[in-house]
Amino acid sequence: MTTVAEESFSNVRTVKAFSNEDEETEKFYKYSKQVFIQGRTKGIWQGFFSFFVSTTMYGAMIAIIFIASKLYEQEKITIGAITAFLFYLILLLFNFGMLAAVFGNLF
Repeated sequence: MTTVAEESFSNVRTVKAFSNEDEETEKFYKYSKQVFIQGRTKGIWQGFFSFFVSTTMYGAMIAIIFIASKLYEQEKITIGAITAFLFYLILLLFNFGMLAAVFGNLF
């Protein structure tokens, strides 16, 4: 799209000399529409991917807290062990979140 626009603007005298404005406008519109459709598609997929990753990460955290609370009630684990595990989990979640953002931007 930018190549078509750049060529048209840099050769504006040639375009005007041959009365080719409408054709250049149509080419720019066609490429602009393609860029818009691809950008919209990428945005939709990136939104779904981010939603899936976030839901999975926080769902895992909720499951861990639930299981840890049951284990604590049965006196099989201490609050300190649960807290340490959750802090390590949060550190990993941030890293996986950043990786998900990078992969989302690649595609």
